[in-house]
Amino acid sequence: MIQKIRHYIVHITYSCFIMNKIIRAILFCVVLAVSVSAQNLPAGNPIIPGYYADPAVIQDHGKFYIYATLDPWGDNELGLWESSDFKNWTLIPLNWPTKDLCTSPTSNGSKVWAPSVVKGKDGKFHMFVSVGSEVYAGVADKPEGPWRNAVEGDKPLITTQAALGIHTIDAEAFIDDGQAYLYWGSGLHWVNGHCLIAKLNKNMNGLDGEWKDITPEHYFEGPYMFKQNGTYYLTYSEGLCTDHTYKVQYSTSKSPYGPFTLGKNSPILSSDLEIGVKGPGHHTILTYKGKQYIIYHRISSNEKALCRQICIDKLEFDADGNFKKVVPTNVGVNPLGKVAKAMSFPGSLMTASSFVNVHFKPGFANDGSYATLWKPLATDSARWLKADLGRIQTIICCEIRFEFPNRVTRYKIEYSTDNISWLMFADKSNNQKQGSPMVEVKKVKARYVRITLYPIALERATTGIWEFVIK
Repeated sequence: MIQKIRHYIVHITYSCFIMNKIIRAILFCVVLAVSVSAQNLPAGNPIIPGYYADPAVIQDHGKFYIYATLDPWGDNELGLWESSDFKNWTLIPLNWPTKDLCTSPTSNGSKVWAPSVVKGKDGKFHMFVSVGSEVYAGVADKPEGPWRNAVEGDKPLITTQAALGIHTIDAEAFIDDGQAYLYWGSGLHWVNGHCLIAKLNKNMNGLDGEWKDITPEHYFEGPYMFKQNGTYYLTYSEGLCTDHTYKVQYSTSKSPYGPFTLGKNSPILSSDLEIGVKGPGHHTILTYKGKQYIIYHRISSNEKALCRQICIDKLEFDADGNFKKVVPTNVGVNPLGKVAKAMSFPGSLMTASSFVNVHFKPGFANDGSYATLWKPLATDSARWLKADLGRIQTIICCEIRFEFPNRVTRYKIEYSTDNISWLMFADKSNNQKQGSPMVEVKKVKARYVRITLYPIALERATTGIWEFVIK
């Protein structure tokens, strides 16, 4: 009897041991699966490391290009970003438009806003952009330029219409069966939006005939025309771009001129404050491999000023050809191209000399998200961010995406094996270049990598870092 009991005890113990092994194996597989899936996460929202609004998107020779307004409230130039996968973006300098080159006797002080870019029948790229609350037309052989004013005498294509109660902004080109149209218009003093349309001439540098007011229901600004299966979808923004009331509406017609009927499910894109999506709007639509995506801006939670960021989500139709409600996300969509190798040390421990508050912690500079960043205190004279790679490893490159890519940031990068003695990796204390990412290349062995920021003006004293990537 005693031997039988011992036998059962041994059997139960062994069974528990085997079960424990199985549970451990299952847990390991789960962790491994999570780890693998984490390496293949979608692009994420926002998609651009910086404050930009009013996006226009084109594709050319395997590249994506996003033209956008610089925030807050525009700047003296536009932002242009280039990518091959819709995940990793590089800032490209533009020679035109600028506030200086696009100023007329009738323009006001408004800066460079809301570009629209299309490829014409002539094979050239045509841009329509608002500067000083007037519309300018530009032309270039390549998406990155060089660009020039397409109107003789460097004049605006459309001068101010303020006397008519129309804000002459947000021009959007649309080509239908070879004929180019231009939509534009908003309301003065945040009320009474107007949407206007006119044909463009064959050179796309002048209006062909009179314009017409076709304002649909709930329209305020930001028109974008989309056509599918013979139906014209006029999409546009309603509400104030400064708060949660901003949203995307749409109306349909059988003609570019209307009349328009408010679409089913409209508005199709609205704020979701529970997940931090505030004021989504002023969008464009990208068709890629038979699928549609809506690219729009939303208000950043990081700034008190009007600082917006660009996002992407799916745009789908129901069986009757109506737009479905867009589900705004912080995840976005999968990259639209093959993604280059990610950072080698994603688990690095990040520390800093200071951070403004819990919304700007050091770890945010290594989380793969452009919704979060590290930012030091304005009173911090040290202003350093440090990565601990866990052990001594070979590194060959550092990529920095600064908070304001269009501004010059001075910095230095150092490395160490013991966190005591530091050697110079890159000295850019006298940097004169802007851009994103800023790339520094050097092959060294290090466990610790530290970047130090140097303020060059009071308003830039709290410039932060979206991502500090070490490879």
